[in-house]
Amino acid sequence: PHPWMSEERARFAGGLEDGAAILDVGCGPGHDTAHLAGLGFHTIGVDASDEMVRIARGNYPHVEFSRGEIVRGPLPPGPFDGIWAAYVLLHVPLLDQNATFQRLASLLRPGGVLFIATATAEEAEEVNKPIAGLMDDQGREVAVPSTRMPVASLMAFARGIGVVEWSRCINPIPGRGGALHLLLRRHAGS
Repeated sequence: PHPWMSEERARFAGGLEDGAAILDVGCGPGHDTAHLAGLGFHTIGVDASDEMVRIARGNYPHVEFSRGEIVRGPLPPGPFDGIWAAYVLLHVPLLDQNATFQRLASLLRPGGVLFIATATAEEAEEVNKPIAGLMDDQGREVAVPSTRMPVASLMAFARGIGVVEWSRCINPIPGRGGALHLLLRRHAGS
């Protein structure tokens, strides 16, 4: 798992009941998904890259992984008690960020926990570039958005989905904006 997010993983897990259902969106090679499964949660990891899903399945054959797409593609049906979205929103086009927050909320059970880690900047920016492991049918790397948004915009999206902020950490990255780690809890009645 991402070693720099161990505190966030512990808080996320601590906010869930034993055996809770967790969706890890943008799971990559499955490290965080497997870590959470090892804590006794029922986890499902999804990634837009067939190659990442193949690697995750090879690394952790006892954990469930499938191809899924956070913006408009298929995702496992909810609701989930927790959603782990570590550095996946930075690959969502700026115009789709708010709808993606809404989609994640629709999969989250009332009272559920949502973790989001993403890149920030003073001004919204988007650059399309290839990402390792994401290939088209001819085996060529696919260019995807690399986005960064102001913290205030991301927090406005979070407030708009009926969640309360539980924990926030902003880590500045010199010359590149920063990283925002958010733990959110969906209102029990929403």
